[in-house]
Amino acid sequence: MTNAISTSEWAILRVLWTLNGSTSRQLTDVMTRQKAWDPSTTKTLLRRLVDKGLVAVEGAVRKRIYHPTVLEKNLMTTHLQQAVTDMCAMKVGDALAGVLTETTLSQQDLATLITVLQQKLKDAPDTVACDCLPDDCTCTGGHTHD
Repeated sequence: MTNAISTSEWAILRVLWTLNGSTSRQLTDVMTRQKAWDPSTTKTLLRRLVDKGLVAVEGAVRKRIYHPTVLEKNLMTTHLQQAVTDMCAMKVGDALAGVLTETTLSQQDLATLITVLQQKLKDAPDTVACDCLPDDCTCTGGHTHD
């Protein structure tokens, strides 16, 4: 798993995925327009993404092109899966339902989710065990973690 990615780093990656690569100048111009960031902020975030291995650099000093090294869908899936893995297994369903309730999705997105859920329903257990305190958990489905 890649080091945590900040909201600002995600913003840089989204632009790089959209543009399919960019010069530093192009990227700073976009981020100045979109976020009112100083160019040094964009360059710092870009350098962090390069250090994390999420962005590669090609070309000579003044003509460098920055490209994401990972596909957007793959990185999104990895980060969502990690978030789910970090949650209490008994609460994941409620959390996902809450996110879906608040997220605008297309008809096609919803049809895909319905298909996936119908497939998962065939093999789903009646309950999911709590995994908050391995070997010691005696909680029930109604527990809270405040």
